Amino acid sequence: MKTTHENPLVSVIVPNYNHALYLEERLESILRQTFQDFELIVLDDASTDHSLQIIKACLSGHDYQLAINERNSGSTFMQWDKGLSLAAGKYIWMAESDDVAEPMLLEKLISSIERTDSALAYCQSRGIDETSTVISEIKGWTDCYSHHLWNQDFSMDGNFFCIQYMAVKCVIPNASAVVFRRDYYISPVTVPPFLLLAGDWMLWTRIMLNRRISFVAEPLNHFRFLAGSVRNSRHNVYFEECVRCTRFILDHTNAWQSPTELLSLKQHLLALWLGIGLEPASPVNWAKCRDAYGVLWRLHGLRLAPLLLFAWPASVVRCTTPLRMFCYLGSLSMLRKFAAMKRVIEK
Repeated sequence: MKTTHENPLVSVIVPNYNHALYLEERLESILRQTFQDFELIVLDDASTDHSLQIIKACLSGHDYQLAINERNSGSTFMQWDKGLSLAAGKYIWMAESDDVAEPMLLEKLISSIERTDSALAYCQSRGIDETSTVISEIKGWTDCYSHHLWNQDFSMDGNFFCIQYMAVKCVIPNASAVVFRRDYYISPVTVPPFLLLAGDWMLWTRIMLNRRISFVAEPLNHFRFLAGSVRNSRHNVYFEECVRCTRFILDHTNAWQSPTELLSLKQHLLALWLGIGLEPASPVNWAKCRDAYGVLWRLHGLRLAPLLLFAWPASVVRCTTPLRMFCYLGSLSMLRKFAAMKRVIEK
């Protein structure tokens, strides 16, 4: 590892909060990287466990920066901002404190990002539990698109990647699998709309738009699944933010004008949102899902009716209520647009 006084190629940032149980394994996985041209920055967000003792013991004899908050920031992305403000490297690896890396992670991601001149490179991940036992292959997260694409390394135009994949869901499920160029970082905290849970999704999108992205198929990152995660406990909020990410991508690319690119996007959004977020069993959430209905209306219009019946073959009755709500909210949105256009013309 380079000292903090030199010019490292990579800044490794470890944001920690109460992960004393996993810190030793995490820090050791960083220190044993085959690529050693990096500085190490550890952030502690006012942990109440013995995290600080673990950090100091594990990193004794190593050069590193340690930044300690007196009060908890309450935001993952505020900690990311703090880490970036301390970083000197050309590239950033946000190594979450409860995850684990294979020794070749940095070497292979840096090689990929520089060889392809990409803004961002990420690798395949595996899921692990509290005991670091592998419990899942994260590749299943992208099998809904293709069983083959993520089987090999690739480099791709960022706009195409966003329209085809990121517009439906974040296919980069874990920050610890990502290395990106520091100059392209845009704080999720300072750019509206502020996304509490999906800020990483918006960040990756902003970084790769009008640039390139690369992928390493080898599972070099181990993503720890912990019970009671924030996203699981705040499902409705996360869904709303997902819709905002989709709308951002559609509005900042030529997706609306590209029927070929929209074809698969339409089907995936419909199946995902109607299957997860727009449940008719939760009418209290309809108002919150207005943006999602609006996007689907713009994509499908009145042609959605047969698609809805196809997406929900189990019960026609189950389709009736959300279909009425979809048509009502979608047509209401269109009427507002026509009224606005009429006012402009009359002026």
